This record gives sequence, C-alpha cells and structure tokens, in this order.
Amino acid sequence: MIYSLGSHPPRLWPQDVDLVHRLWMELAIRSEIGSQLHHRDVISVALRRFDEQLHSPQATQALEDVRHEIGSGEEN
Repeated sequence: MIYSLGSHPPRLWPQDVDLVHRLWMELAIRSEIGSQLHHRDVISVALRRFDEQLHSPQATQALEDVRHEIGSGEEN
C-alpha cells in the first residue's frame, strides 16, 4: 500500500533527492541486493534509524540536527 502524507506529498530539496539517489546507487553497487533495492528502501531505513536516535541517548543531537536543518533551509 502507498500512503499519502496529508493533502500533499512532502517537499524535498533537490540536494535531498540527490543524496537519496547517491545512497541508492552506492547500496546497489556494494550489496548483493540488485534490482530489489528501491529508493523508498533507503528512505525507510533512514527514517527508522532517525526514529531510534530520537528515542535514545542521542536525542539531543538529533534535535540539534533538526534545528540546524530548519535554519539552513531558511537561507535557501
């Protein structure tokens, strides 16, 4: 199933899309997964890892990273 997040899909910066694609290509080359690997898999793993970090002793750093990202996004 595919789910929509609210009334519109989330906006992504071009550099975020590029990063997902670069990671996807690197994983496809370095792993034995091949054509079974999709961009959404990279994003799913990243989101789960962020969730784990947010609920761990590294939560303060995760929140600081989000604050930094919000600040850097305002400049673009």
